[in-house]
Amino acid sequence: MLTGNNDMKPPIPKRPRRMAMSPESAPLASGSSSFIPDDIIFFQILVLLPVKSLVRFQTVCKSWRTTLTSISFVRWHLELSKRTRSTMVLVPRKYQEDRRKACSRLLSIFSFQPGESKCAELIFRKEFHPYGIPVFSIPLHCDGLILIPCIMGKIFICNLATREFVELPPGSPSVLFEHRVAFGFDPWSGTYKVARHFIRSYRDTLQIDGEGGTTREYSSGHEILTFGGDSKEEAWVWKATVDPPYPIKARTPICLPGVFFWSALKSMAHGKARMMHYLH
Repeated sequence: MLTGNNDMKPPIPKRPRRMAMSPESAPLASGSSSFIPDDIIFFQILVLLPVKSLVRFQTVCKSWRTTLTSISFVRWHLELSKRTRSTMVLVPRKYQEDRRKACSRLLSIFSFQPGESKCAELIFRKEFHPYGIPVFSIPLHCDGLILIPCIMGKIFICNLATREFVELPPGSPSVLFEHRVAFGFDPWSGTYKVARHFIRSYRDTLQIDGEGGTTREYSSGHEILTFGGDSKEEAWVWKATVDPPYPIKARTPICLPGVFFWSALKSMAHGKARMMHYLH
């Protein structure tokens, strides 16, 4: 029987040791992001990516998420996006005779490029269960955000890039179903503003000019909700402003950067319209 002999075993080679190198003597790694300024990485490279890719890059680290969600980066990304081809956004509405009881189980948003396509493309769809979404007035758009004001008082905001769909906190109660809403960006504060007009109460009074009939007097209110800025203290909270002197008409307001133009009625009996504006 053969027996093993330790003296006859071949020697085991020793593993070569790797000597630690100091940062000064280490060779430069080609393509390493640590040698590229952050301004170039974020504001010249990543800013060219679509929103879906930017959302994934937010998980790299906390500092990346802070920069990618900062007001300066978001505004520069929007500015570059505006230089590309323009796209129309369509939000179909279904007519209902009794708007107080009507609702829709499905909300669809389409995009359309004039001159380049003949058919609209479905880009967002949301189902509402079990009651559906109430009938809404004309949607408002700002920087890729769609604001949907419902006649029953609910207000929704949809971010088409991230597919986020949220409901705003309820505002002050209104005795009328059709409240008026404005939506836009405030360049001075770097935030988005949602302005809302509502009716606290109203009463009918007899005219004293001898023509007969009645005139309806309103007690109107106005409030603003802010979101999208760096400060979280006043975000997503309705703040009361100066009451409008006249009730606001059922007309879509004109929304400019920092300014909302409302169309108001001085007299409900004679139907004389006046233009009012609010600075935010």
